[in-house]
Amino acid sequence: MATPSSTADGGPREEPGLGDRLPGFIRLIARIEDAGKEDEMLKIRLRRMGARNRPHYRIVVSDSRSTARAEVLEELGAYDPMREPPIVSFDRERARYWIGKGATVTPTVRSLLQKKEPEAKAS
Repeated sequence: MATPSSTADGGPREEPGLGDRLPGFIRLIARIEDAGKEDEMLKIRLRRMGARNRPHYRIVVSDSRSTARAEVLEELGAYDPMREPPIVSFDRERARYWIGKGATVTPTVRSLLQKKEPEAKAS
């Protein structure tokens, strides 16, 4: 009779990795926790969305070794250059958090982060 830790032919059974047993959202949390490690380079960059000739962008945190279209760790905000004036909305606190974790910021996103937020109109 085979033991629970062996296969039918008596050889050892390969245990699945921890990531194979966890639901998707827990794996994402584990990747976020591991994101601060030195071996993983993070980048805050723009991800192009929208139709042809009507672009809008999402400001995202992702692994710098993958493309901008790859899976992202977190979406920080949005940028719509087609509006007049262009609309920029993002979570500054989360951007500071990721920069503190070692994420590099692309020059375009840096210029968006440095812009002063528009003041509310007085009525």
